Amino acid sequence: MTGTRFKIYLPGFAEPQTILVKGRPGTIAAGPRGRGIRVVDARHIDGTRAGNKPPYKDEFTGLSRTRPPWRGDAHAPAQPIRGHFDKARVGSRAFTAAAAYATVRSVLDLWERIFGHPLPWFFRESYRHLEVIPRVDSKNSWSGEGFIECGFARPRRERRPMGENFDVVAHETGHLILKTVIGNPVDDQKTLVYRAHEEGAADLVALVAAMYFDGVLERVLDATRGKLWTPNALSRIGESRTPRIPGARRLFNQRQLKSRDLEKAWREYDKHTYALPWTGALYDIFNVFYHDRLAQIGVVVAPGAARTTRDRLAKTQDQFPASFARDRALFVRAACQARDDFARLLATYWQATSPQGFSYERAALNVLGADRVLRDGRHGAVIRELFVWRRIYI
Repeated sequence: MTGTRFKIYLPGFAEPQTILVKGRPGTIAAGPRGRGIRVVDARHIDGTRAGNKPPYKDEFTGLSRTRPPWRGDAHAPAQPIRGHFDKARVGSRAFTAAAAYATVRSVLDLWERIFGHPLPWFFRESYRHLEVIPRVDSKNSWSGEGFIECGFARPRRERRPMGENFDVVAHETGHLILKTVIGNPVDDQKTLVYRAHEEGAADLVALVAAMYFDGVLERVLDATRGKLWTPNALSRIGESRTPRIPGARRLFNQRQLKSRDLEKAWREYDKHTYALPWTGALYDIFNVFYHDRLAQIGVVVAPGAARTTRDRLAKTQDQFPASFARDRALFVRAACQARDDFARLLATYWQATSPQGFSYERAALNVLGADRVLRDGRHGAVIRELFVWRRIYI
């Protein structure tokens, strides 16, 4: 594959890795800028002090302060060298800008391949470009109509820019993709459950995207001895760059609706916590696909004494360490096949999902419908059981 070289941090890797972004060298301009994405390293001047601009959205209210495009000062754009951006010095502003662009572009290109058609930005009638601000004065990252902007894990010292964190940028790109596919109702029509689902689905966009980069799945499989139904570099969204970033979410979790902490999340309008039962169920489904692929090629044998699907996942994994050393290549093949199965399931159910009358129950029925379309309902009973365990009754 030909393309333009960038370096980004990927889950499971301590050092930035070289990746190829689709497009011949020289087709991505300084900034970087190309294919409807424009990086602007905004520079905010307050009195005599120059620094990073405040975010477009107020961190506490979520309301817009201003809107793109940024019309103020900006740092020099990241420049390609012989058409590539992989020579930007790690730690520099140019590196953050290039890494943010490469992540957004790679995630978008990947999901367009999965959906099988272009995914034009949902805001295309209002803004010609997606504006990416790689460093803003914030402890958070945001996306909205026409923009993605990234703060810092340690904002006071401007340490650990989130524009270099693959999970964070992929998650924010996921929000924009989901708004294109599912829709973007006005804020008054977005219930807590709708917002929580979008947060969780954006995490799943990041999860799937990470698994398609060379070496990521293999490295996680090596670290876990094939046991993906665990806390690992893939299931901990938000930790691809630093181990303790605030707000990191666990896709491998035991959260259920109607539990005390979920009731608290409902009272406090905590959409991230309220998303966890949903993402936990979907991560379980991915692991069912993975274990089934391993069973199909004869690497493992499903235990006969398992009472529930979750019990079966746990007992099947007990076989993995002994088998992995012998059949590593087969584990990698099964994980890649499960990744493809899972990506198609997500794309199919998202296309059937509507903002009107949204509920977890309706979304779960769409997952069942996607399984019928793709696999003649082969996993229907298991999918239903996993949602019911999360107290999502269908």
